[in-house]
Amino acid sequence: AIDSEGWLHTADVALVREDGNYVIRGRLSEMYKSGGENVYPREVELVLEEHPKVALTAVFGVPDPVYSEVGRAYVIRWPGTDPTEEELRAFCKQRLANFKVPKAIIVRDILPMLPIGKVDKVTLKKEVLAEAEARR
Repeated sequence: AIDSEGWLHTADVALVREDGNYVIRGRLSEMYKSGGENVYPREVELVLEEHPKVALTAVFGVPDPVYSEVGRAYVIRWPGTDPTEEELRAFCKQRLANFKVPKAIIVRDILPMLPIGKVDKVTLKKEVLAEAEARR
């Protein structure tokens, strides 16, 4: 619904650049806090997807005893490439603030997908939390 001032509230988080254009940072519902800092997963995903060995990513916060939540990234690699976690973390560290760099980057051949071609983050996060619970 449009409010009395003419704004449509979409729950997207955006930044207004000096030139007046907007840059969408992500969805408010996907944001997580790591050590008191806001992290927008889409920003991290876009950085990882700039890497020449990365085809697709999914980033979200997972529980952490020290920082409340930390980032975990899942990466689908391009065929014929073999990116390492260390290589991808170093790539992120050159482009992101330290608190935004995922604490874990897992390279997979496939990720759960929605019919519309997006990563099914709900299913992926459930898998991750179930694995963590099984280790307890």
